[in-house]
Amino acid sequence: MGCVYVPADSTDRSDWLENTTEFLVSLRSRLQCDIVGGDWNMVLNAMDLTSTRRPNLRERHRLLTFLSCLNAETDGLIDGYRVQNPETIMYTHTSHNSQARLDRIYVVPDLLTDTYEWETQVPPNSLNLDHHMVTVKLKPLTQVERGPGRFRFKCSLMKSKSVQQCLDWFVENLKKEPVCPERWATLKTRLEISLAKIVKAKVKALTQKRV
Repeated sequence: MGCVYVPADSTDRSDWLENTTEFLVSLRSRLQCDIVGGDWNMVLNAMDLTSTRRPNLRERHRLLTFLSCLNAETDGLIDGYRVQNPETIMYTHTSHNSQARLDRIYVVPDLLTDTYEWETQVPPNSLNLDHHMVTVKLKPLTQVERGPGRFRFKCSLMKSKSVQQCLDWFVENLKKEPVCPERWATLKTRLEISLAKIVKAKVKALTQKRV
């Protein structure tokens, strides 16, 4: 994953694209960026700009060449928003005389089917930003493994005698010897196990009572 800021000045932008592309080509190991987003300060398609001036073809070629160097295993990264919304007019930057979709996220073609909700977020006025934020959601590429969860203790259980006995045992053991990290972890684990058993028994009893 990568994030870029391409210079706003046309001369600086051309130099940056050429120099960065040359640097990427010179690397011994090619980059494998699957997602690249940022402020590109230029557009590739005329529909992404309100100005009557069409995108510079030479500059467009430089950007496409740069994108092709970001992942050597594909033919280049693609503008996911434009692929998903081929006819939608949307801009992320407004100047005094034009609007443009300067902020974009590019992905490798294989990831496109796993993306959804390509959107533009308007930041709060308090941030004083002149760009909107573009976002996309990506489905997990592998099955999500969920852990056992975290034990939660309800304060109402403090009225239980069995819970009070567990807490008394815990406090008494803390007083017996100096508490080192290992001993603290052991006592805490034993307390959690004991409390979990009490909670499980109470839940089971309530369930049977309702049935």
